[in-house]
Amino acid sequence: MTGNGFGLMNQIIKDGKRQNMARAFLYPVLAQENVTLLVNTPVTRVVIEGDRAVGVECISNGKVTTISADREIILSAGGFNTPQILMLSGIGDADELKTVGITALVNSPEVGKNVQDHILHGGCLFEAPSAFEYRNGAANVSGYYKTDSSLELPDVSIVQIEIPYASEVIAKKYAPPPTSWALCGGMVTPKSRGTVKLKSSKPSDRPIVDMQFLSHPDDVKALSNSIEIARSIANSKAMKDFVVREVAPGKKLEGEELANFVRDGATTYFHSAGACRMGKDDKAVVDAKLRVNGVRNLRIADSTIMPRIVAVPTMPTCVLIGRRMAELLKA
Repeated sequence: MTGNGFGLMNQIIKDGKRQNMARAFLYPVLAQENVTLLVNTPVTRVVIEGDRAVGVECISNGKVTTISADREIILSAGGFNTPQILMLSGIGDADELKTVGITALVNSPEVGKNVQDHILHGGCLFEAPSAFEYRNGAANVSGYYKTDSSLELPDVSIVQIEIPYASEVIAKKYAPPPTSWALCGGMVTPKSRGTVKLKSSKPSDRPIVDMQFLSHPDDVKALSNSIEIARSIANSKAMKDFVVREVAPGKKLEGEELANFVRDGATTYFHSAGACRMGKDDKAVVDAKLRVNGVRNLRIADSTIMPRIVAVPTMPTCVLIGRRMAELLKA
């Protein structure tokens, strides 16, 4: 994807129902003898002996237990849990781990760094003449724009949502009527970077996540541009049959007023990525074969390995990461 354009979203539908990856890949193989699924069994750390991962510690039926591994261990716990498990296992920034009483077994300072996410602005709102029936998932069209022709990739997205999608701040300030709909600007190539850190050495304590959303001025600028694109589309002649009035922001904003509207409406796409980035350099958390640097028999297959977040929804990319992992294991 290198240019501008709109289209219907690709969706995974089977028998009229939206599918998830567990239904697509896991459920069909649960009857196989070499597959065991343990539910309500959170992993607390990877057990490391010397330079080798030999098992995982988890909590089952309220008791701490260890499951040994005679081959490889694959972490696929997601944007925040994967770095948390690594750090609880002693893989991370040695100085930061020391502050919570954990001795670093592998000093990997970039674990929990480089965290990225897509931003969805909620939102540019418009009142429809009357109530209308929602179709499919109520959000079926999206588009991508380059706000600067010199950019390698589109930096913003536009998503049409058939409900008055708004952040808590925007909803309180503008009080959109129930017949409102949204045309949401989004930022897909963020420059802001966040962190995931341990609160303590207790696995039950959730990690401290500081996404640093919109901390880079270019991100505020890009999201501001997406808002103007959304307004120009919704207020165009082609959309007049669907718009009684523009609810939010209600007028063209500039300067600090526009920047505040951007910040007030910023919400997450829940596409966290990058906390255990892949790379060829010595500081990378994993190598090109998804192996955790500094420890044998441990790999990662989830969104955390992305050096730079993809400019599209992360789910299909994560599926490809999983397929690539399967190829590497069978090689």
